[in-house]
Amino acid sequence: MQGNDSKGAVKKTISLHQGSGLILVIDDEEGMRKLAYETLTKSGYQVLLASNGDEALILYKLNAER
Repeated sequence: MQGNDSKGAVKKTISLHQGSGLILVIDDEEGMRKLAYETLTKSGYQVLLASNGDEALILYKLNAER
């Protein structure tokens, strides 16, 4: 979907896929983790964040039943 703002520029509106479930995001860059978190939560997912493999293993073990 497109719309015009007051300056005549065209803006595109996209719709994100809506899902459910739990996703474990592992990235050593905080900005990438934040971006993934915001995008995935807006799409309906629950998100766990880890900055390294050790953190990821702990989170996985604590949340394996989910």
